Amino acid sequence: MSNFKDKVVFISGSSQGIGKAVAMELGLLGAKLVLNGRNEKKLESAAEELKTAGVELITIPGDVSSYNECKRMMDEVIEHYGKLDWLINNAGMSGGGKLEHTHGDVYERIFGINVLGSIYLSHYSIPHLRKTKGGILFISSVAGMIGLPSYTAYSASKRAVTALAESLRIELHDDNIFVGVNFPGFTENDPQKAIYKADGSMGVLEKRSDVKANPLLKTVSRIVTQMRKKRFYGYSSAQGWFVRLGSRLFPGIVHLGLKANRKKIMDMQ
Repeated sequence: MSNFKDKVVFISGSSQGIGKAVAMELGLLGAKLVLNGRNEKKLESAAEELKTAGVELITIPGDVSSYNECKRMMDEVIEHYGKLDWLINNAGMSGGGKLEHTHGDVYERIFGINVLGSIYLSHYSIPHLRKTKGGILFISSVAGMIGLPSYTAYSASKRAVTALAESLRIELHDDNIFVGVNFPGFTENDPQKAIYKADGSMGVLEKRSDVKANPLLKTVSRIVTQMRKKRFYGYSSAQGWFVRLGSRLFPGIVHLGLKANRKKIMDMQ
């Protein structure tokens, strides 16, 4: 029997990309899902796709960067399902640009979604997860292990998410609530994935032929395996594992590698 049979799983930012793909995988394993996103049209489109595959779910649109919205969303989960077994803090927004050229609003928006969204949802989920001995999984990034040039806002926010997970891991130990953090590398994205530009406007992340992206299904499989085996650190690619190991054991070499490839990294926007 699946570890996820009849488990109620709330996945923030699940109208597209990794979030939607993880939802599909868990739904096919018998989980009862809560899909979330700010764009109601995209959210309903994702829901119809999953329902067609036989997945049981509800949709709760909302902005995770709002403390009150997160309370409302969690209340709706409990009202409908009566419990919560898993929270996957997946909602995230990227943005590129050098620090001196990036508008302050970009930092506020990215931190609001990536960091405060994870904090607020976790805050409201803990009392319910305590009852089910459930779990919280944070989706960080390779940028959450080592800062990337021209991704200062994104890197700083994902490093904060990593620290949040590490803190909660100990804080919730006596409550028997599992906490984990996953570090996806460069992953295949939806064609219309939105990002913040340095001036604060919205843009679309362009696909680059010179950057090898990790297959989405491979990333999803490793995330689900991490949840099933309840491992604190999870790496969705060899890239993530090597960055983690290298930054701890050989930080100087990793720094040299970043300097040598800085133009390529900074152009990935």
